[in-house]
Amino acid sequence: MKSSALPISQSLETLSAYRARHGDLQGSASGLCRWHGRQIGGVDCTLRSHPDLTVSTQSGSFNQESRQQSGQQCQLQDMMVSGYRVAELAEDTVAQDTIDVARLQQALRKELYLGSGCEGAGKSPASKKLIKKMVDQFVKSADLEGVSAEHGNDRASPLLSEFTKSIEGERLYRKAVAANLGRLESFVRKAGVNINHQDPKTGDTPLMLAVRHNHWAMSGRLLEGGARAIIKNHHGSHLLAMLFQKRFSEELSASEHINLVTKMLATQSCHQIFRKDHFESLGDFAFSMAAYCGDVRLCKAILETFPDLVNEFKRRRVVERTLMNVVGGSTHISSVPALLAVIRYLMTIDQNGTRLVDMSARTLKGETFLMRAVLNGKYSIVDRLLEYPEVCKTINEQSFSEPKWTAYTYALQKKKKDIMKLLVRHGAIEHKLPTLGQALEAPGRRTGKCTIGCVPGCRV
Repeated sequence: MKSSALPISQSLETLSAYRARHGDLQGSASGLCRWHGRQIGGVDCTLRSHPDLTVSTQSGSFNQESRQQSGQQCQLQDMMVSGYRVAELAEDTVAQDTIDVARLQQALRKELYLGSGCEGAGKSPASKKLIKKMVDQFVKSADLEGVSAEHGNDRASPLLSEFTKSIEGERLYRKAVAANLGRLESFVRKAGVNINHQDPKTGDTPLMLAVRHNHWAMSGRLLEGGARAIIKNHHGSHLLAMLFQKRFSEELSASEHINLVTKMLATQSCHQIFRKDHFESLGDFAFSMAAYCGDVRLCKAILETFPDLVNEFKRRRVVERTLMNVVGGSTHISSVPALLAVIRYLMTIDQNGTRLVDMSARTLKGETFLMRAVLNGKYSIVDRLLEYPEVCKTINEQSFSEPKWTAYTYALQKKKKDIMKLLVRHGAIEHKLPTLGQALEAPGRRTGKCTIGCVPGCRV
């Protein structure tokens, strides 16, 4: 009889097709098919489903009679069975690896579910949906070789530690903060996520996201957890600037604003509070911005919480610079009484016998507090400043730059007659301000300056 042997490649392909149709070729001693769970036959029964292959359900070996018929055919069949068993082992290994990844995925989900309190059915569906999405993305891209899901009661598993270091773990943390999922945020933070990581697109930290979404309690917890306020996003904004913007837009109450600002300063390092780091130090910025928005309570709270700022403010003339901007109109205060209250506070700050403002201070152009107030054009501010004798002594002081004007000259130029009369009542020297045409008509008479030194050609 002609042998039915096939080439090895075709035989293996046929064997693969057979395995796909009938399942496992290696039956157990009882004759049960491991894949289909059905009785194949007795112990001595043989299964013949391929002309070139005979497999016994008892021993998995070839029938001895067929070996005697054709040595070449038996050799071919031995090669086929060996190839089948190697292929089966490789496929079983891949299946086992797939099962391990699925097990790790399930273990990571369960650990996050338990930590965030959403393990039970119907509990915190937002957290469960978010966790599932991030874990699925993590498992697809992560190298989990040698990573174990076992963990103790007092520490996170190695698998969770790997997850918190990944992009997906940081993204889960940002989304938990933005959605105000407190338990999930707390669990992931304690598991080891970088609390100060920045969003690749916007540069916002989780703390910035909490402030942006008006989650004030969450912001406080992040500050206590070690979040840094000095970090800037891609738009150049930092935490303090965002807090004051929320205060200006009335999205943040005054009491909550004071609480967050003082807590932020208390949780930062001394280097960030007292020294300049990429921008004005946090202490300077917080105090100045509090004055610009008319929050005297916050100014007092800052100095009371950090008494060391008094010496720093005195050395760097922070209060004088702030007062100069306030009387010059660089504020967000719409109420005149609130503005006058801030001016009174800044001019009378006295901490432990140390007065923080020098009434004779000037800008780089030589402008005094009174000159800045006159340029602002607010009669009430000028009137408030003239209540202090130290300011009245500077009423006829001249600016450094040419032409050297006084407070009265600025009032004359802005045609503020009420302010001019007020200045004269407090000792200002009255003089005239010639026009450009008058100066050009008589160039020979421009031989000097007036006693005030307002402009060349003034002969008052």
